[in-house]
Amino acid sequence: MRKSTTHKLDKKKITIYELRVKDIRQLMESGDEINALSDIDSLLPMATDLKLEDFEELAPSEIKELWKKFKEVNADFFDLARKMGLEKLLKSFIDENLTEAFADLFSSDTPELPTTDGDST
Repeated sequence: MRKSTTHKLDKKKITIYELRVKDIRQLMESGDEINALSDIDSLLPMATDLKLEDFEELAPSEIKELWKKFKEVNADFFDLARKMGLEKLLKSFIDENLTEAFADLFSSDTPELPTTDGDST
């Protein structure tokens, strides 16, 4: 039976799923073509019951909580990937995609921050 866990963020209960073989195959076959930010609407259903609109309302700290739960539910997958020697490849993929996603997320419409050099007018 596919593992899952429910995590509560504020008043919303979110279910996090274990990846299925077809999900893993889709991720592996897509390889470098996947971009976590632009493909989030197709990636979310593999891992959670969150809708895109709800995901976009999350704070980075909340995403971090969900990521921790995702790693727990998918421990067997990550263990298998490690045993197959895919750990570095997987880590690189995750780091690159999450880094790009957060950079894109926070770079658009970000106001210039004021300096605190004491020269206020």
